[in-house]
Amino acid sequence: MKKPIAWIMTAVVLYLIFLVAYLPAGFVWRYLPHPQGIELTSVDGTVWNGHASALQWPGGVLHQPDWSLGFWPLLMGKLNSDFQFGQFGGIRGQGQLSLGFSSLGVSDGKLILPLEQLSELNQQAAIAGLKGELRVQVGSLKMSDGKCTELQGRIAGSAVEANPGFGRLKLGQINAKLSCQQGVATANISQKSKELKFDGVLTIQPNGSYQLKGAMTPLADFPPSLKSSLAWIGKMDPQGRYHIQYRGRA
Repeated sequence: MKKPIAWIMTAVVLYLIFLVAYLPAGFVWRYLPHPQGIELTSVDGTVWNGHASALQWPGGVLHQPDWSLGFWPLLMGKLNSDFQFGQFGGIRGQGQLSLGFSSLGVSDGKLILPLEQLSELNQQAAIAGLKGELRVQVGSLKMSDGKCTELQGRIAGSAVEANPGFGRLKLGQINAKLSCQQGVATANISQKSKELKFDGVLTIQPNGSYQLKGAMTPLADFPPSLKSSLAWIGKMDPQGRYHIQYRGRA
């Protein structure tokens, strides 16, 4: 009598494992509560390995997101996922994401950001008329209770231009080193072209507020049509630099 019961229990457990392993992502998304305005379209695959045509939210869209979740870490209250999103010519990225009850981590992260598309998502970028491409590499990012505890990465920009409407400015190459400083995400930025040189620091607080401080130096090929706008920044120091400080909130 015991053997048939054992066989039945084994069959039930195996069937439950099968259901969990092949749980359709579309079915879960349909019945899972999610914030208003957030929508996944054309969801395919399973909860563990899936794909959607787009992730949409008010004011933006992320094309072709893919994910691959780890099952055992999820049982221990931690979500591990390989992710990939985007399409050629647009915003695209990939990496590994780890989520705990009060922690977040990203490793081997890569993001390619065409600045023209950033202008569609950010009003300041639209006003600046940015063109070019940024490539972000994050070797390791760890956050705990909303604070940055570890960040190793770099940002490289190529063929970057700004055109605020009264003259085009070629910024050329932009480089930034990413790190954490006392719980604050920090980017040490350097840029130089034939027209302009800039060195500064961008800091982002846990609440989303940010501050950019730095010094810009107009060089020999600085556009004459933009020289009058330098007066808006302030006075030039003895080294020919204009000091800027800008605050905002993401």
